[in-house]
Amino acid sequence: MSKQVTTTAKGGLIADNQYGKIYSSSPAGPGRRAERMEKKQDYYGGYGTDNKSDAFRHITWNVLMRRYVGNTIAYLTAGANEVCGSNKCSSKQMDFHNNYVGRVSKYSVFRDKPNTKKWQWKKWCENVRTFVNDSNNAVYVGDGRWWDNTNKSETKTCKQIRKDRKTIADTKYIYFE
Repeated sequence: MSKQVTTTAKGGLIADNQYGKIYSSSPAGPGRRAERMEKKQDYYGGYGTDNKSDAFRHITWNVLMRRYVGNTIAYLTAGANEVCGSNKCSSKQMDFHNNYVGRVSKYSVFRDKPNTKKWQWKKWCENVRTFVNDSNNAVYVGDGRWWDNTNKSETKTCKQIRKDRKTIADTKYIYFE
């Protein structure tokens, strides 16, 4: 017997049992996933991994988590996502680094407390976008540093990648695709 798919709206939330997710139904809230995904494609030309789009996603996710659930829960959630995931080492190290940029090292810049209110998450996302679009803030680790773009394989051991990551300024983001 197949599982019946239901979507329930109550109290400003939408529960979708097909994917086990709960979204905000507010027109201005972060539940407008389709709109966000469309914007991300407009910003970076796709949804890929290990590229600027991925860096934007991880940085933004950590800014929002820190603001809404606190630094400790954001740290634990982002860390568990990487540790329990099946990404290759270079992807995990990139994500760990970019999570830190959003949650800690550049959080106050993105959050811009003096000029934004606590509900102006769209402005914080714009601040992250401006940051990611500035090539001076990026460290590219493809073309042999961590990743061989032609053969789609890592060029170093995980231990070497972790060690090299520590040499990259925590105020810059990482990408390699």
